[in-house]
Amino acid sequence: SEEFYDISTNQTIQISEGSGIAVSSELQLEPSSALSINLFPNPAVSEISVRVEHQQPSYYTILVTDVLGRTLSSQTRFLSASQTVRISDLSNMATGLYFISVRSQNGTLNRTKSFFVQPF
Repeated sequence: SEEFYDISTNQTIQISEGSGIAVSSELQLEPSSALSINLFPNPAVSEISVRVEHQQPSYYTILVTDVLGRTLSSQTRFLSASQTVRISDLSNMATGLYFISVRSQNGTLNRTKSFFVQPF
């Protein structure tokens, strides 16, 4: 038995030898444009702004992580429309590469971008 996913119809197709073809549409994909994030300035010194563009008002968690995946800061906010969120606690961070992830409350939307912290 083999299973294929048809993106154009958003359906799973299962082909089994001798038993025919079964089609189901259990899997739902979110459009890639449903959530996007932009970071500025990048590189950052003491703070960074995260422009969160989305089509689904909800609670979103904004995480700052290092290259080892350790969470350095986390905040959850209700975003009713596209908004800019400022993260101002970067001054204690060493120079280097970091990541900002934005996740919807139900976990279906998730975007991550990298940024660089430079010295004062």
